[in-house]
Amino acid sequence: MAAQCAVALSRQHELTQRQRHEQHFERLVAESPVGIAAGDLSGKLTLVNDTYLRMLGFSRAEFELGQIDWASLTPPEYRASDEAAFQRAFAVGRSGRYEKEMLTRSGERFPVDVSLIRFDAGDTGSVVGWVQDLRPFRSAEQALREHNVRLEQQVAERTQLLEMHAQAQDVFVNFMEAAGLETNVLALVKQAVNSLQSSLPHSSAVYYELGGEGWQAKTWSPNLAPAALAPLQRGLPKDTPTLAPPCKRQT
Repeated sequence: MAAQCAVALSRQHELTQRQRHEQHFERLVAESPVGIAAGDLSGKLTLVNDTYLRMLGFSRAEFELGQIDWASLTPPEYRASDEAAFQRAFAVGRSGRYEKEMLTRSGERFPVDVSLIRFDAGDTGSVVGWVQDLRPFRSAEQALREHNVRLEQQVAERTQLLEMHAQAQDVFVNFMEAAGLETNVLALVKQAVNSLQSSLPHSSAVYYELGGEGWQAKTWSPNLAPAALAPLQRGLPKDTPTLAPPCKRQT
């Protein structure tokens, strides 16, 4: 009699422990931020948590009515990788992580990271899957890439600006040295025009002298187009608006 009581108590203890483990597992599944689902290779699901349902856009009622089939929510090109993952899970207990795409209820594709574990509950044809939605990670990666591109552009622009400033400073120093040594005024002016054009590469400069017939171009920056240079070489009238006022103020 005592032995029978001991067996009964042992079985009751095992049942209690199993119930506690099951309750603990159910709580972990329910509260997991990762999608969890149990099912077989045909696509039938026997357990899902709310995270998995939200990920796919389905309700708990639709699951309970058997309206969710994970295989039909997987694009055909990933079917082979799913089958291989199931086989690994059955053979060694777990599939290892792999990536695939799934379809939401509305048909939108989205990337997921999946890991399958063999479901040892007297049913060797089922697995438990952990399904991580990768959309937030991909969005963060894209934002980081765009941020890096902007930083690279800013660095390139800053480097170009510093190089232009350094070049302008060198040109100015060279001109100042020449100003102390050059006795030919026209040669000095020519160097000044070239210096100005070097400092402002997208601009052009021309030096005029006022003669008897008008303003005569004496030197100009090398980047001046021939079509623009020709009329300047022929001379400009004395009352040219851009040249006459400064001359009057000096006189």
